[in-house]
Amino acid sequence: MPQHWRVSHRYWPCANLNPSPHCSEGDADPSGSMEGRRQTMYLTTIRKLVISHAQNFTFREAHAALAEFADLVEGTALQVVAMSMQAEEAVNLSHLDQAHSLISKILSREFEGLSADDVIDVLHRTSRVANAISHFDMATKCAQGALDLASRVYGRRHYKYAVIQMSYSNLLLAKDLLGASSASMAECADVLKVWFSNSNMIVSELAERLAYAFYVKNYNTREYDEAQLLAEMSIHIREKLLPHDHMLVFHAKRIRALILEEIALFGHEGQERLDLLDEALDIHIGGLHVAEKIYGHESLVVSKYHGNLGRLYQARGEYGESEKSHRRVIEIKERLGCSEFEIASTLANLGALLTFDLDRHADAEVVLLRSTKIIMEHLGSLGASGLQFNLRALMNVYFNLRRFADYDEYYDKYQEWERLQSAKAQERSVQPSESLDATGARTFADLTKQTDS
Repeated sequence: MPQHWRVSHRYWPCANLNPSPHCSEGDADPSGSMEGRRQTMYLTTIRKLVISHAQNFTFREAHAALAEFADLVEGTALQVVAMSMQAEEAVNLSHLDQAHSLISKILSREFEGLSADDVIDVLHRTSRVANAISHFDMATKCAQGALDLASRVYGRRHYKYAVIQMSYSNLLLAKDLLGASSASMAECADVLKVWFSNSNMIVSELAERLAYAFYVKNYNTREYDEAQLLAEMSIHIREKLLPHDHMLVFHAKRIRALILEEIALFGHEGQERLDLLDEALDIHIGGLHVAEKIYGHESLVVSKYHGNLGRLYQARGEYGESEKSHRRVIEIKERLGCSEFEIASTLANLGALLTFDLDRHADAEVVLLRSTKIIMEHLGSLGASGLQFNLRALMNVYFNLRRFADYDEYYDKYQEWERLQSAKAQERSVQPSESLDATGARTFADLTKQTDS
C-alpha cells in the first residue's frame, strides 16, 4: 500500500488509545457540539442517498444529491470521497475519460484526515471504477490497499471485508485469473453465508458473480449445473425484493440466458433447442430495452446486451442480425472511448462469425489479428483463455485462404495454448483449496432454502 494511503492513529480525527474506525470530520471534538453532530449526520445521509439513487438507477436524483455533497465538502478531507463518488457516477453514465481523470487525481492525493472507513470506501470504489474502464494495474493496487486496511479495521471474517473481496474477485476474473478468482469468491461465500441467512441483495450479487465465474471456468467442459443453480438463486432473491422488470433482475437473468444458449447448442436438438434459444432471446431483448430506458442508446451496459444478442443470433443462424449486433457494440465502445481491450472480445466474436458462418475469410483475418494482438498486449500470455477462439478461427481463415504456412503457425500456437491450459488445470488440481468446487457452490446456494421463510 502506498505510504500516503496508510491510516495511523494520528490520522483518525477522534483518535485516542483505541481509535474508532468510524469517526468522521464532524467528530473531531470528542465532546462534539450539537451543530457538528447535525452536520456529520446530514453529510452521512446525503452520501447514503447518492448510493441509494445510483443503485436504483435514478441517476438524475443521484447527480443532484452528489452535487450538494461535493459542494459541502469542497476543501475538506472528505473532498476525495466526493471525487470517488463522481468517478463512479461517470462510469455509470459511460463518461469514461472523466472517470479516468478523477481516479488519477484521487490516487495522487493525501488521505490524511479521513477516517479508516472513508479510506477503505474510497479505495474500494476507485478500484471498481478502474476495473470498469480496464485499468487493471490501478484497480489491483486500490483493491489490495482496501483489503489490507479492511482486514485490520474489520477483520477478514466481516461482511464489509467480504464485499470488497467480492469486487477483487471480479477484477481477477477480468484479468483471466480464473483459479484465483474462484478461490477469492469461495472465501466471500464462506463469510457471507454466516452473516446473511435470508434474502438480501449482497447475497444475490455474489450468487450472480459466482454463476458467471462458473460459466466462464467450465466453458470448455460444458458443465453448467453449478452456474445455473447460482444464477437461479440470484434471480429468485431479486424477484422477491424488486419489480420483475428491474435492471438488476435482468442482470441476473442475463447469466441464465448465456447458460441456456450453451445448453441449447450442445445438449439439445430440434424444437427443444429452439425453445431454449427463444427464452434466451426474450431475456436479452428485455434487458436491452430496460437498459436503453435507463442509460440511453449508447452506454457500456447497452453494449453488453448488444454483444450477447450478437452471439445468440449467431447460434440461431441469423447471421445478418449477428453481424449487425457485433458492429453496434464496436461502434458504441469506440464512440465512448473504451480501451482496446474492451473491444477485443467483440472483435473475436465478429471474426468467428465472418469466417465460420459467412465465409468472409479476408475480413475475418483483419479483425481476428487485431483482437489477438490486443489480448496478448494486455494479458501478456499465449495462455489467456480468450485466445482459444481467436487461434481456432485464424486456423480456419488460413486453411480456407490456402495460406498453409500461416495455418501451420497458428496450429502450433493453438497447441501451445492447449499445453498452457493443461498446465494451469494441473496446478489447480493439486491445490483444491484454492478453487470453489461444486460442493461449495451448493453449500452457498443452500441459502435459497431459507429465503422463503
